[in-house]
Amino acid sequence: MIAVIGIDLSTKEIVSGPDIFSRGFMGEDYREEIVEDAKGVILGVLETFSDTGSQVEFDEIKTACRKALAKFIYERTHRRPMIVPIVMEI
Repeated sequence: MIAVIGIDLSTKEIVSGPDIFSRGFMGEDYREEIVEDAKGVILGVLETFSDTGSQVEFDEIKTACRKALAKFIYERTHRRPMIVPIVMEI
């Protein structure tokens, strides 16, 4: 599972995404629902970082997104796919 997010770190605004791509670990019949819910999980994580007054590093955002998505996906599918968050400064 790949999550791509474009962020303006100076304003802490999401410029693009989150876009989520998954291949091969869940059935097509409920994939769209899980992907949409996963976007909400990522937005929730990013919201916690926007509330902080300090400068945030990409690695912190990636780690938080990976952990939150891993927990969410396991709760919904009982599987542990590889999760690759890509955070870009735009």
